Amino acid sequence: ERKDHAKFWRPSVLLLVDSDELKSPLIRFCNSLKKGGLYVLGSVVLGDLETLSKEVLALRSSWMTMIQRENIKALPQVTVASSARVGYQNLMLC
Repeated sequence: ERKDHAKFWRPSVLLLVDSDELKSPLIRFCNSLKKGGLYVLGSVVLGDLETLSKEVLALRSSWMTMIQRENIKALPQVTVASSARVGYQNLMLC
């Protein structure tokens, strides 16, 4: 079938980033790499959602601002977890 041809394949990219990497060259590189596939900027905040909800909203808002300012076609995903491992697993399931 024509849609199964390799030239129609588009990669999906999940880039795991910290909040201090807002200007990382890797973000721009992955944006150019995806060519129409899904691009998610994932970040994990360690702790409890009830106590960190404002921090999570602020982090997601700063990611949205950076995405719009830098003209990057990506979706920010911030998750709260008790450990980094659980957080990264949650991001991979999104």
